[in-house]
Amino acid sequence: MPAAAKQKTEAGLLAYSKYWVDALSYAYETDDISPAQAATSRACVDCTALYDAFTKSVPKDGWGAGGKITSELQLVDRLVPDINGNYVVMARLTQQPYTVFDSVGVPKARNPNVARYSLLLYANFVNGRWGLMNYDRLEG
Repeated sequence: MPAAAKQKTEAGLLAYSKYWVDALSYAYETDDISPAQAATSRACVDCTALYDAFTKSVPKDGWGAGGKITSELQLVDRLVPDINGNYVVMARLTQQPYTVFDSVGVPKARNPNVARYSLLLYANFVNGRWGLMNYDRLEG
């Protein structure tokens, strides 16, 4: 995690958010979800469900290919917490096509199109570091 992401500043929150999105992209590209999990609060139930679904989507001894995610990030209400005490970042994500293969290389699942979606990331600064508390996927 970059040093800027460990500061309770607007730049720190954006650096943290970029790191988390990059860690999620890394998970798709390598099947390793651990960096994203390490950057997430244990209180994020939706994140746990996302990571579990990701892990279950790749068959034993299988792998995924593609799926790189790029992002545009924007603070919502600058560095003012919401009613729950979280700081909010709008993340507009673009994900490249992604394919899941079984252990012998047979494709089992595909997303052949470039996917575009937006998330609201809810983060908080605890014990000297940012952590993702929850996220909401925006429709449309």
